[in-house]
Amino acid sequence: MSPEVEQLLFSDPWYGLNNYTNYAHWQNLYYTSDPAKKQQQLAWLWELRSYFGLTFAQVEEMQLDWNTYYNNEATTVLLSFPSQNPYIS
Repeated sequence: MSPEVEQLLFSDPWYGLNNYTNYAHWQNLYYTSDPAKKQQQLAWLWELRSYFGLTFAQVEEMQLDWNTYYNNEATTVLLSFPSQNPYIS
């Protein structure tokens, strides 16, 4: 992936990872077996490919990275926010 595409993935106004509002789109990468969510996921994978000019392999790697992050790191990060932590009232 070129440095320009990497920068665009971070700074794009609609999908950039620098804006937490855009994470609702990215959460579609999370693995699911629900048929309706699976359709949304497939649509998002195609959107990533066409919008950013990525290959199937690049999108698959991004999905793997997103799920690895979400399953390992994000839970720890979210628990540090009182509004997201069920153990803090």
